[in-house]
Amino acid sequence: MHKLNSLHDWLALLESRHPTEIDLGLDRIAEVYKRLGDTVLAGRALAERVVSVAGTNGKGSCVATLAALLQGNGLKVATYTSPHLLRFNERIAINDEPVSDAQLIDAFEKVEQARADVSLTYFEFTTLAAFVVMAQQPLDMAILEVGLGGRLDAVNIIDADISVVTSIDLDHQEYLGNTRESVATEKLGIARPDRPLLCGEMNLPGNFVAEAQQYGCRDLYLGKDFTLAPELVPNHLPYPSAACAVQAAQLLGVELTAEELAEQLPQVNLPGRFQRIAMGDRQLILDVAHNPAAAQLLAERLPKERQCQAVLAMMADKDLAEVIAPFGGLVEHWFLPPLVDNPRAAQPSELGQLLYNGGHSNTESSSVGSAIEQALAKAGAGGTVVVFGSFFTVAAALQWHRGDKQ
Repeated sequence: MHKLNSLHDWLALLESRHPTEIDLGLDRIAEVYKRLGDTVLAGRALAERVVSVAGTNGKGSCVATLAALLQGNGLKVATYTSPHLLRFNERIAINDEPVSDAQLIDAFEKVEQARADVSLTYFEFTTLAAFVVMAQQPLDMAILEVGLGGRLDAVNIIDADISVVTSIDLDHQEYLGNTRESVATEKLGIARPDRPLLCGEMNLPGNFVAEAQQYGCRDLYLGKDFTLAPELVPNHLPYPSAACAVQAAQLLGVELTAEELAEQLPQVNLPGRFQRIAMGDRQLILDVAHNPAAAQLLAERLPKERQCQAVLAMMADKDLAEVIAPFGGLVEHWFLPPLVDNPRAAQPSELGQLLYNGGHSNTESSSVGSAIEQALAKAGAGGTVVVFGSFFTVAAALQWHRGDKQ
């Protein structure tokens, strides 16, 4: 193929190539990874130690917390997460610094050469590129967020030294099944024999423990085998994610006192996860919550002293009614913008009908930015506006806040 000179061109090519966005299975990506290992990587590992993080919710928070704790101890840490909010480069970071376009283009070229006639999805191709970037430099730790499920996710071609399952709930049912038990089976696929598996889910599906033992892993459970004082966890971090991160850090040899945790945990920064932005005498709260469990957690964390205003835009394949349900009595008025040029998005009119049927007042807006402006005006002095529903919604809100008016 002809040489592509920009990251934009590469991403456009990858988006257009594979016939399906998600094509679970490890055979194709494992074959290309083997070719890379035999050639450009020369058998080099991603890092000295690797941690894989799965879970319905809280994966990103766990990755960010663990990375911060390890970096605070002087270690060089790479993270791989998805999706991104504003720039693709966010997905691959070294000590919190997103990699450059040039690094990505170089990695893409290497993957392209190695794959030859093997068809890879966008996620598979870019995951391999992340592995190339990591293996080409000395790293103490690599922390990999599992994209979907676990057992058949592209990240699972790597044998992690520690595996983490932050939470287990329903999402992506078309791939993971319609029960928490089926979701648990998929997430447990990241476990490895004789290596730690940390589980932050307190309400375990009935099959989890028995299936974990079948993997021969050292399964450790929050509340039973490890814990963390709740008062050490700041409001913007989910408790199970923080607890799993602290336990993983300890297993990796980083011992932290309560005083050190009290200092370091509040500094963990993860855009779009209960992210507070001051807007004069009002505040925005941005959260990528897009499934019922995440919506429930978001509702529990919202300020209770007065009703807030909500800006909501979601994907049509999500459980819209169940995402809205936890906010009864918390939200005074809902503002519903479209997600422009996103064919997967639910129509504002559909969300509006659901809200109307539930007795909630709502207004359709022309854009996410316009919806935020309307919500801030209605909130009044001291008010709160919560913006949630998808990564796309939060990305649009961040673009608006940075001055890219829609």
